[in-house]
Amino acid sequence: MDRSHSVDSTGFQAFRDEWDIERTNTVPHHNSVFHDLLKLVPWSCFEALVARHEADKHVRGLTTKSQFIALLYGQFSDAAS
Repeated sequence: MDRSHSVDSTGFQAFRDEWDIERTNTVPHHNSVFHDLLKLVPWSCFEALVARHEADKHVRGLTTKSQFIALLYGQFSDAAS
């Protein structure tokens, strides 16, 4: 039965499992220009100011940092509103 239809199926594995697949990054990662701009922000100074003024004390939505990043993105993308 192993050699039916002239095909040797003894060495054939029907389903591959996760151990058979080599882990490769098929899509190379490239940082955006916006990411490069965010790297220029002195985050330690920013976080010190947030702590000093207790800006995140009663935050229910966006943190001060998240809001800053969103507003900065709006400025650089020339958002209308």
